[in-house]
Amino acid sequence: MRRVPHPFPAVPEETPVDQERGTRDPCCRPPSPNNVPLSVKLEEDPNDGAEPPAEPTIGLKELTDQIQAVMQRLDERGQAATKLLVEKAQELSTM
Repeated sequence: MRRVPHPFPAVPEETPVDQERGTRDPCCRPPSPNNVPLSVKLEEDPNDGAEPPAEPTIGLKELTDQIQAVMQRLDERGQAATKLLVEKAQELSTM
């Protein structure tokens, strides 16, 4: 059977999984026994001295009202910008 060359010579051919373990590529090495599992790293120590999260300084209703006010202003500005762009496009199309 004739072997066809790889269309992209810079791309290495796939190596069977059983042969990958012998490479120096760190992604192919077996896990080191010195590595600490991620779940252990993420566990919080109750005695770590961290302060509890601060209480919110603003109520949910007040925050919602502020967000809605900002969204309203953005909507108004967007509509004004759209109007100006439409007017400018009409001016340019009549020239």
